[in-house]
Amino acid sequence: MSELRISWLAAYFVIFPSAASADVISTQRENIVSAPLAGSSDNERDMAGWKSIFEKYDTGGAIVVKDFRGVSGKTYVYNKARSVVRYTPASTFKIPHSLFALGAGVVKDEFQTFKWDGVINEIPTHNQDQTLRSAMRYSALWTYRGFAMEIGDRKTTEYLQKIKYGNQSSNVKVRDYWVNGGLEVSAVEQVEFLQKLYRNELPFKVEHQLLTKDIMMAGAGLDWIGLCAPKLA
Repeated sequence: MSELRISWLAAYFVIFPSAASADVISTQRENIVSAPLAGSSDNERDMAGWKSIFEKYDTGGAIVVKDFRGVSGKTYVYNKARSVVRYTPASTFKIPHSLFALGAGVVKDEFQTFKWDGVINEIPTHNQDQTLRSAMRYSALWTYRGFAMEIGDRKTTEYLQKIKYGNQSSNVKVRDYWVNGGLEVSAVEQVEFLQKLYRNELPFKVEHQLLTKDIMMAGAGLDWIGLCAPKLA
């Protein structure tokens, strides 16, 4: 049996300049020794000290942080070798998947209700009607499974190619193709995708990109924004 490689073991972040951004990672940067990555630009730093995060939880992974504050952006990477390896996107795929559903007209807006079919799931919050917002927040797999079937294989492949998402492999005949259908993407590619989404540069309507970013938010304060945490789905 082949190993199922899951990209949520690779953390990825994008930090953009704003009044609310504060100094989210500055303290970490000051306390952890970094060095330029071999074969990369001066704006890319090797965060070897972040290894302790993974050792604490006895796991492996990679972290990619793009910080766009200041005159020139900087990229902070832990485990460069792993950050460019493609893994199954699993529940992180809810972000592009939501765009696909909106673009294909499967979802009209954040208020549309999708009726629960009555099948009991292990996660209690899945056992109810969902909207796009709640499906994102609760990582309701059955909702996105329905989106996939309605969007179809041809349209999904077209969207994956348009946004150049990972290996662009899709087969909706394989149930939950973003988990076990061969679709793979690297942490670096995930960050590039998020950067384009932030700037509304993806080949989707601006209102759909804005809505997707809105439903990703789990909470916010004057100097912070919390996003829905990826879960295996």
